[in-house]
Amino acid sequence: MPCVVRDAAELSEPILQDFFAYWDRVREGRRFPGRGDIDPVDMPAHILPHLMLIEVLADISDFRFRLAGTKVVEGAGYELRGRLASEGPANDPEALCRDMALVVGDGRPRHLRLGCNERPRGFRSVEKVLAPLSRDGDDIDMLFGAAMFHRSPPDDVS
Repeated sequence: MPCVVRDAAELSEPILQDFFAYWDRVREGRRFPGRGDIDPVDMPAHILPHLMLIEVLADISDFRFRLAGTKVVEGAGYELRGRLASEGPANDPEALCRDMALVVGDGRPRHLRLGCNERPRGFRSVEKVLAPLSRDGDDIDMLFGAAMFHRSPPDDVS
């Protein structure tokens, strides 16, 4: 179940903490920052490979990846840019879309942990933080996120 994130200290992964702290800083007290507020030069460089930019489609039943950092592509096993979330590497793409829709629905960032389909490559789960972006300050049109793929221990055969 996705958890609402209110503070970076709630997250255990330093990269996800730094991602959330960046998003929180660029919104400058507003409910949501806009896509134009995101500046790769201004953010901690170590989070760049973990970033995702995801377009909210009109009916909010699916989402399109517009950008996926190198670690996200490595974890997924293929380029995500242009793909729908329903085609993603999660074991349950419908649940992923529902979780993304929660962020759009109430505008609160979420922390998610999902199983991966690509166990032969050694990844057992992906941990994400998804945060809203809004062009007009009201309607969420993009999700900004960071992902950490976790490998299975060598003795994990389940």
